[in-house]
Amino acid sequence: MTKPIKTDTQIRALKPEIKQYTRTIQSPKLTKGTLLILVNPGGKKSFKTRYRYDDKQKGFSIGTYPNTSLAKAIEKHNEAMEQLDQKIDPKVYFNHQLADLKARIDMDRLFIKWHSIKQTDKDISPSTIKNHKWRWDKYIKPEIGNLHVDAIKRQHITMALEEVRKSSREEARKSLSTLNLSLIHI
Repeated sequence: MTKPIKTDTQIRALKPEIKQYTRTIQSPKLTKGTLLILVNPGGKKSFKTRYRYDDKQKGFSIGTYPNTSLAKAIEKHNEAMEQLDQKIDPKVYFNHQLADLKARIDMDRLFIKWHSIKQTDKDISPSTIKNHKWRWDKYIKPEIGNLHVDAIKRQHITMALEEVRKSSREEARKSLSTLNLSLIHI
């Protein structure tokens, strides 16, 4: 019988073998169920939570190591076990969460959608559209492009425009115009 894994150091020390293998994670912070670390022949390490639901053994992956730390894996595992306590299949719960997250549109996708629509608009010159795209890529996208539209707040836009203003007041003004056009006309 192999020893259970208790630390990040032990996870880092796991070496790939010819076949995939698993090791059990042991921690006083685990509420119930089983948390495993899988090591595939290519060396990829991933966490998997295992549990019983409707008298069936079930499980799903909750992240790869080191992108997901041992502490984060334990946290996700315990969250799954909380769903189990509420008579909800944790895998279904996490799949719904992932679907909701994917459905939320970020600012960059919103701008790209607006930009593609405006490229066929005869009322705006191609050079103006090109300038908006350049301004978005250079100034706005790095600051707020990855934020979800429903999470954006006035402070995010203010801070983004303040960053632009540090290099050019005129570009800050034009960036506000780009933001207004792309947000209002979608």
